[in-house]
Amino acid sequence: MLLQFQFYLDTPEGHRMGGETILYGSSTLDEATGRAETMLREHTFPFGKANLCLIKDEEGNLIREVRG
Repeated sequence: MLLQFQFYLDTPEGHRMGGETILYGSSTLDEATGRAETMLREHTFPFGKANLCLIKDEEGNLIREVRG
């Protein structure tokens, strides 16, 4: 399945900054969740470190929220 990972910096005030989208192909949702968790820990985006990843399907429907 092809998924969209949308990474954000979620501030304590409830604002989301960033919005970097990466397409990711995965055979299971658990694998995709693990990859999102790894990227939250290890990757720095142009806007800085993300602490939220929204995993969405090809149509843009939210499947899971992953927090770092």
